[in-house]
Amino acid sequence: MAHGIEPSDGETSSEKRQHDLSISNLSDKLKALEEKVSQPKPKDKWDKFAALSTLISGLTVAFIGFYATNIYDSRSKELDQSQKQRSTIASELQVVEKFIPHLASTDVKIRSAALAALSAIGNTELAGKLSRVFGDAEAQAAVTAVSKPEPHVSVPLPKSNNPLDFIERYKASIAFVDVSVDGNTLKQGSAFPINKDGFLITAAHLIELNASVSVRFGSRDALPYSAQVVSRSEASDIALLRVSSVATQVAVPTLAPSSERLNAGSKLFVMAFALSMPEPMLIEGVATGSPGPDLTQAISSPLVPGMSGGPVFNSEGQVVGIVKGGAVNFPSLSFIVPAQFVRGLLATAGL
Repeated sequence: MAHGIEPSDGETSSEKRQHDLSISNLSDKLKALEEKVSQPKPKDKWDKFAALSTLISGLTVAFIGFYATNIYDSRSKELDQSQKQRSTIASELQVVEKFIPHLASTDVKIRSAALAALSAIGNTELAGKLSRVFGDAEAQAAVTAVSKPEPHVSVPLPKSNNPLDFIERYKASIAFVDVSVDGNTLKQGSAFPINKDGFLITAAHLIELNASVSVRFGSRDALPYSAQVVSRSEASDIALLRVSSVATQVAVPTLAPSSERLNAGSKLFVMAFALSMPEPMLIEGVATGSPGPDLTQAISSPLVPGMSGGPVFNSEGQVVGIVKGGAVNFPSLSFIVPAQFVRGLLATAGL
């Protein structure tokens, strides 16, 4: 029988304690390792660089978007401007085309008139170039005379707190004119009273031989009054009418002084019956150039049929002209007869 040494109980307990202690130490180390692993890892330089790179990328995208938007807006504006320039050139070509027969005329006066007209409607530079192609010394002189700026004249403001209060004051004074034969309307226009005795001013081209003339004040639906033609001037396109004095118990506009002259740039206000409007309407415009040989003066405002014979006011509420009509080839221009010619017609009629 082999002899061996069996461990005593004391030795067994010691080994067991040692074993348990080892397991406990191992468990503590595992827990410490778990805690260390579970703790957030501090960001190193690469992590910071990655975050900064993301921020830079976002800013770059935003900048590219902003820059692209600005480029698009700029290109759009350039395109719009280019389209406007082409439209302007096309309009000028249409204008010049209508004047070519006159510019090529052998009559110096006709050439001069055509060039002066081009200059007067705002194509001074174009008219100057054309004068060197088609014109001569007299034609160029006509362009120079028309394009010469008018001396500035300061116009005092009206005393009223509202510079345009005359619009409401005289609105009911504007008369609707109907010219008819046997009840059939031939022409329609406008007129205004010149005094309290029943005299009115209108455009002579509205009056027809053997036609009946009636006027209505302030509205097309107002009571009509029969009017007689007292006097007319074909040269100045002004006619003097008369109705019952009862009809003109309305505010009478004041004529501007005979020394009053319309300078280029003067603001003007037209009140008249336009087309089928039931009441007088107001249109603003600006005087251009000086009165031409036919006694008319251009105004930069598209006046429409029905307004002929209506009064043209300055900013002080004084009548400085009478509507003659629109320019056939230039929709943005119209013509008026200066008020000083009204005084001449009134003098002829003994008024």
